[in-house]
Amino acid sequence: MSRADSIIPEGIVADLKRLGFKYTENPQYEITKLAGRVQVRTDKNLAPKKEIEKYAEAMHYSKFPPVILTEDNCIVEGNTRVEAYKHNKVPVMWAIILDARNDDPDPVVKARLHGLAVSINNQNGRSHDDAENRDAVKIAAEAGWTTEHIAQTLKVSVKTAAEISREVMAETKLKALDVPLNGGLTRKQLATLGSDKVIDINNEPYKALTSLSRDAGLGVTEIRSLAKDIKAAGSDDAAIQLISDKRSEMSDRLAEFHLTGTSKPKPPSLLRQHLGFVLKYEGTPGALVEFGPDYKESHLDVVRRSVTVLQAVLTAQESV
Repeated sequence: MSRADSIIPEGIVADLKRLGFKYTENPQYEITKLAGRVQVRTDKNLAPKKEIEKYAEAMHYSKFPPVILTEDNCIVEGNTRVEAYKHNKVPVMWAIILDARNDDPDPVVKARLHGLAVSINNQNGRSHDDAENRDAVKIAAEAGWTTEHIAQTLKVSVKTAAEISREVMAETKLKALDVPLNGGLTRKQLATLGSDKVIDINNEPYKALTSLSRDAGLGVTEIRSLAKDIKAAGSDDAAIQLISDKRSEMSDRLAEFHLTGTSKPKPPSLLRQHLGFVLKYEGTPGALVEFGPDYKESHLDVVRRSVTVLQAVLTAQESV
């Protein structure tokens, strides 16, 4: 390939610059030197046969962007193109050689390499699936990237980057506390345990909260509500006692979740959760009054019916 042909696409140049890579070009890189790849694709998504054949045919009349390699000859981006070159029995290819090695143990280097590969694929190639994007976000979060930087570089939504970053926060704390995960927590539970209002709970209450979340299949709202109560408990001992009492209260639910894998809060528990919103306005009940002419009547009806139900609950509860 002549130097005139070797114009690196602007998007790739921008990604290289944003991630701080220096590089050299080799228009006659010998394919036999390849020593592996940076693991950003799952095996099932790596260089599909139909894609290889399509690329191999197109290479007879079209120019392709360079394959991106590490210093130690591992493919960062371009696996399908490499297989297409091999299919066509082409011994050399246009390559970009980065100033980074795949065998570098530094998590920052690993995040930069993964970030580059995912960014290019999500823009120009076959987009990464959810599992592949999650792995890339996790690696970036572990390297200390901000949510905004992750979203911009990996071309994922800020919401996705934030959720996975919170999962990583929880996993990191639990690992430091020697709490085994073993797939016992859902991603939503992990993200909630890693959120700002939960992650800063002291270690022992945090471990107890995690254990109850796993054993009872607590939902997002339940974890947040319990975390708020833990912080209000005043001490670690009081917080742990609170969680122990909650575990006792949920004994039937714990048994059901253990047997069936399904977990539903009992109606009394749900009532307390929903009334928690109402009680926020205990000192300012006027804030709950509806003045909109289109909704006044329906609002009044709902309030009256709710008071009737709650009065019946109160009477029954007082007799227990």
